[in-house]
Amino acid sequence: MKDAYSFHLDQASLDETYRSCTRPTPASSAAWPRLSRRACRHGAIGGSLSHEFHVLADSGEDAIAFSSEGDYAANVELAEALRRPPAPDPVGPMATVDTPGQHTIDEVSAFLATPPERCLKTLSWTGRTAGS
Repeated sequence: MKDAYSFHLDQASLDETYRSCTRPTPASSAAWPRLSRRACRHGAIGGSLSHEFHVLADSGEDAIAFSSEGDYAANVELAEALRRPPAPDPVGPMATVDTPGQHTIDEVSAFLATPPERCLKTLSWTGRTAGS
């Protein structure tokens, strides 16, 4: 980990110092391609100018959320999640429907010929067993 803290007279001075600290060096330019499958760089760990670099490993002090198909990576403390699309509008009032032998939403969906996002399966249990 490399931390750098600084005090500046103005924003222009801060910007210049930040650019000089994040400018690639010969060593980082040589190392980064070798690590690229297991390393990630992401910003915004605190303050207006910050970046964090991680090498993905089974050990360490941080948990990282990353995309194996893209270039997104972030410390889980600051990871952003995509908002799920809103649920579809109901097509009618909710109703209780018997679904004997259907144990999963996929089974209920097929049984009722209804998309899974329109199904809700609940199970109530009285605590009694057969014969009690």
